[in-house]
Amino acid sequence: MRSVFLASGGLGRLLRGAPRSTLQHSSRLAPTARGLACLQLRQPADRSSPPPTTSRRAKRTISTLVEPLTLLAEQQPAICAAAEPWLLTPGPQLTSFLTIAPPVLLQAVFLSPLPAVKHFRDTGTTGDVSPMPYTSMVANGSLWFTYGALTENATIMLPNITAIVLGSAYSYAFFKYRSPQATLAPYYGSSAAVIAATIGAAATLPTAEATNVVGYLGCIVCVAMFSGPLTSIRSVLRDRSAASLPLAFTLVSCANTSVWLSYGALILHDPFIWGPNVLGLGAATAQLGLIARFGSGPPVGGIK
Repeated sequence: MRSVFLASGGLGRLLRGAPRSTLQHSSRLAPTARGLACLQLRQPADRSSPPPTTSRRAKRTISTLVEPLTLLAEQQPAICAAAEPWLLTPGPQLTSFLTIAPPVLLQAVFLSPLPAVKHFRDTGTTGDVSPMPYTSMVANGSLWFTYGALTENATIMLPNITAIVLGSAYSYAFFKYRSPQATLAPYYGSSAAVIAATIGAAATLPTAEATNVVGYLGCIVCVAMFSGPLTSIRSVLRDRSAASLPLAFTLVSCANTSVWLSYGALILHDPFIWGPNVLGLGAATAQLGLIARFGSGPPVGGIK
């Protein structure tokens, strides 16, 4: 760059001492010289640097997705410290029960949508039912399988294999028998995005950081799965019927979230486990309240 300015200064001194005709001729050349200088200054500093590859772009995208969750992860010690006074020390029998019961009840949660899926097949339509519980089951299973692998906890990891397999089957059945008014893209797309972010975080981040990121994502998706039926609350209030709320799934969700809350709080002391189950239990209780209020019978005609 310095050579360009030195050359320009020398050219100016030379032209000031030249005849007028030479100056007129050189004035027509000056724009060309300035243009060449600009081109030289604007060219990239390093032409040899390769364009960003697909993997590099993918890492940047994953980093953008998980950065807010990483910042939240810094608050985990404060959460643990605040919850410590409320945690009890269980005896050996309760410890054994809370180690065995959560995975068993979790399988009941994953099997509970079978009657609803059978109803889809028999009627040929999903009606007003939301796909959120089924798509979020796949994402939830993928998240907690990964979290269990990162923390080396088989009680968390192994039961979620069923969630991935059955959730995929339920999501396919819902897509096959979807009603004309069903909106699928946001739910299926969000599930795919969460799974991609989970795999990306586990593959590219250090174990401790990946554990925090996957844990926060798991909290969000777990609550979404258990509160998914509440997305039908508009039709419940409109039709004065809770037929769109799956009773079996709701009952099992209440029992499941209760034991996982106890396991996370009393055995693991892990807010990533008990935290979302507090909210999940609240959502399941709200669904039971709607079922008790309006019943699961057919919609009342003419009531808006």
